[in-house]
Amino acid sequence: MADYSAKQALTTMRLIHFAMMGGLVMFGMVVFYLNTTAELSSSIENGYILLIVAGAFTLMAVGISPIIFKQQLAKLTGSEELRAKMAAFQTAHIIRCALLEGAGLFATVISLVTRDSIGLAALVIVVGVFVLHIPSALSLERDLNLSPDEKNQLV
Repeated sequence: MADYSAKQALTTMRLIHFAMMGGLVMFGMVVFYLNTTAELSSSIENGYILLIVAGAFTLMAVGISPIIFKQQLAKLTGSEELRAKMAAFQTAHIIRCALLEGAGLFATVISLVTRDSIGLAALVIVVGVFVLHIPSALSLERDLNLSPDEKNQLV
């Protein structure tokens, strides 16, 4: 792959990010619709316990994901070329998003199973964190400590 483009890699990261976030949002909308319009009742007693677990899982994912992200980026020595830095960032970003997506999906499924739309609050939190971490040239510059030449390759 001799024609490597940092700008194209950033576009790919953004596409992956929006696909993960979009899937969560669409699933959440379907569950909200089902919870508010369907005449089904939950067969789960004490569903609030599941909602608490979903909320706790979401808070843990939101708290742990930046730590894991920073640990992944800390493996960079600083002397790598831009391509290696971008690959490390993409890996760390996908891991962070996967943790958040797992928490969001879990909370949404619990909301569907318990027929309680309050569980979707965890999904709203996860989507909010997704929005805060949309990959951009600025976030790459900040997280990877890019040189001026490397910054120019992103725009």
